[in-house]
Amino acid sequence: DDGQKHGGGTHHAAAFALWHGAIAYRLYRTERDHALHFAALAFTLLTIAIAIQFDGVWITIGWAAEGAAIMWLGLREQRNWLRAGGLVVFSLAVIRLLDLQFAQPTIDQMVVLNRRAACGAFVIALVYVTAWLHRKQNASRRYSTDIAAAVVSAQLLTLSLLTSEIGTFWGLRLASDAWPSGTSDGRFVRELLA
Repeated sequence: DDGQKHGGGTHHAAAFALWHGAIAYRLYRTERDHALHFAALAFTLLTIAIAIQFDGVWITIGWAAEGAAIMWLGLREQRNWLRAGGLVVFSLAVIRLLDLQFAQPTIDQMVVLNRRAACGAFVIALVYVTAWLHRKQNASRRYSTDIAAAVVSAQLLTLSLLTSEIGTFWGLRLASDAWPSGTSDGRFVRELLA
């Protein structure tokens, strides 16, 4: 049974993630570099567990939160390789978010009050949080470019979220025949969307 296979895979990956996280915690004070490697492995296993267990917006939310946490840990420990790993995971979440935002909405989907919009708002908030965390560590102006890139990315994601919700609103109205295509209003809306 596929459900049992997925459940077993999730449990194994999550158990290994917890195990490596516990090792990282134990080694943190005495062998910091080894602890960071175990923590990175724990995050990788957690990413696998999330991908096996969840789908849709939940994978996107999980990967975004995990990527932000890894970036924060890399920033805190001044390890660029760890920050880069977190950025890769976070970027995968952003790509999934963009795919979700411009997917065909279901006919019963509410505009703005839906899981897709909530996921977008969560990811945007995390981008601003990572920019703020970098700003706190920016005493030597080392992260100025990273901060600017994060703020611009958050603004572009906000624009993308608003655009997808506006497109959904008008697309659902046209699909429900609220404006029949023969009327002038229907033609005007269709021309705007084209």
